[in-house]
Amino acid sequence: MPFARQTTRASVPEDRRGRALEIVSRGHELVNSGDLQGAIEEYLRAVKTDPTCPEAWHDLGVAAEAAGDRDQARHALRKAVALRPDSAEGWFNLGNTLVGLGESVLAVRAYRKSQRLTPDDPRVWFNLGYALCQSERRDQARGAYREALRLNPADAATWFNVGNTYLDEGAWERAAACYDEALTLDSTDPDIWNNLALTRVMQGRLLEAVSAYLRSLEINSRSAQTWNAMGSVWARIGDDKQAVECFKSSIKIDEETAAYLLNRALAHARLGSKEDAFEDLERALELNPLLEELVPDLQPLHDLIKDTALQNLLS
Repeated sequence: MPFARQTTRASVPEDRRGRALEIVSRGHELVNSGDLQGAIEEYLRAVKTDPTCPEAWHDLGVAAEAAGDRDQARHALRKAVALRPDSAEGWFNLGNTLVGLGESVLAVRAYRKSQRLTPDDPRVWFNLGYALCQSERRDQARGAYREALRLNPADAATWFNVGNTYLDEGAWERAAACYDEALTLDSTDPDIWNNLALTRVMQGRLLEAVSAYLRSLEINSRSAQTWNAMGSVWARIGDDKQAVECFKSSIKIDEETAAYLLNRALAHARLGSKEDAFEDLERALELNPLLEELVPDLQPLHDLIKDTALQNLLS
């Protein structure tokens, strides 16, 4: 008879762990080659081979998050940190998934556990700040962002997010100061220029807002929202010709947003271009019939409401 090798109880999980880690390694190779789904299948094989392998659960969670399956990611990452509660990266990635699921309170807890394990990682402080903002805890968020800036003071994204906390609170000067700081570090991000423009609008500094929107459009001329926002500023300044041109650019990029057409209709009406105003208004109402309730209250369209063509349009 062939020799039968006996194994102890302790050697069985060790053998499983080794096989599981080999499968995890193949999963890494598939990730590197761009085969994310194949990697997920390998990680699933790994956790079946050894359900107590934290590396397999963690990498399954990260891959599932990358694939957009956040429910699977949450399940896997919770398994990973339960098996290895001292894994800062595990808690960090769990926090990222929870933020994506809108579970900001739980995300804050996960990031705090990661932060305690790696207090000098600016990524953790940054994401903790973001999750705190999502939980409407802006003062605490700024505290987390300050720690991130202490560790990485040249990070434009952190300055931008601090500015956003002030923007949400209506603290325009403080928001603008943060955006200015961010722009000294990175002047190529259109979002920073857009938010700086918004603060200038709220401060009544309309020409400065236009300048900021123009800088944003130099970087991304295909942003319909930015063209529309700049058109609205020109309308407030009283230059409806400029406003019409901006709205025209936004509609050229996005013909399906009723608000852009309505804004151009208002500008046309102020310029006395009744036919153009009606044409834009008709298209806007086709796209969003609910706008009909707003039309009688919109200057200067309320005077045109009596026009027969408009009466037919709204009947």
